[in-house]
Amino acid sequence: DVFAVAPLWACMSGAVATAALFASWRLGRLIAIYLVATVPIFVYWSCGRAQKIFKLSDEDAQELFYDTADALMAPYITNSFMALGGLFVKLGQWVSNMSYGVPVKLQESM
Repeated sequence: DVFAVAPLWACMSGAVATAALFASWRLGRLIAIYLVATVPIFVYWSCGRAQKIFKLSDEDAQELFYDTADALMAPYITNSFMALGGLFVKLGQWVSNMSYGVPVKLQESM
């Protein structure tokens, strides 16, 4: 009866392997999306915390922290959106046309 079970086992193993591969691909994309969001959020949060710790004015913090963060994050976000494709490319196009709430360097990069 081993030969009768072998085709069933092979089919089940193939199905499980395919499901695991699909799940890792989906989870990998999900992790990439969260990473794309987490890095800029952490960078700008750190800028705000540093401003409070050093008790800097908004103008000084803008010059010391936020301008540098904008210059570093604009290419990162743009390249990440292009790598994620589809909807993220459209989101990048929408962000690049916004005139409020988005740093100029990010608008120019997109």
